[in-house]
Amino acid sequence: MTTFEKNSIKENGGRLKAQTLVTYIAQEFNVEYTIFNVYRLLHQLGFSWITSRSRHPKQLEKIQENFKKFEMEIILTIPLNIRLKNVDVWFQDEARFGQQNTTTRLWAEKGTRPRAVKQQQFEYAYLFGAVCPATGDTEALMAPFMNMDVMDKHLALISKKVPEGRHAVIVVDGAAWHQPHLV
Repeated sequence: MTTFEKNSIKENGGRLKAQTLVTYIAQEFNVEYTIFNVYRLLHQLGFSWITSRSRHPKQLEKIQENFKKFEMEIILTIPLNIRLKNVDVWFQDEARFGQQNTTTRLWAEKGTRPRAVKQQQFEYAYLFGAVCPATGDTEALMAPFMNMDVMDKHLALISKKVPEGRHAVIVVDGAAWHQPHLV
């Protein structure tokens, strides 16, 4: 990774601006460029002004690399009496859908700020979904809340979807309702 790339993508966010490059070039190389010429140089060097892909601040590349290797680890945990051609890999996740109202906009006399009633309740529904890319099979469950009981019901639905004589490996994230808790 070049110095330019390191400076353009910062761990805590932000971006490298053309004016920063104008200053850097002047200090480092004692050459004066306009912002227009900096843009022209960037294009000639193969850079373009694009929208970045967002990344969660706690995202770790090591965890992503381990996830990419999960297939071999999963295969090694399958009992030897089960043939791999009889195993389907499913991917499961869930999402919350709902409404959270905002304060309405209205016309008012300048210098005033009238009060308006805002709905304080939030209505949500949770959708649990799973897919087996190899077969195209899907399974979903809608619920008013998320917990281990709902997850168990979703797993039971997935289990019913798996044909007799086949086995399923279900990949889930680390959500609390995916974890067995001892009482």
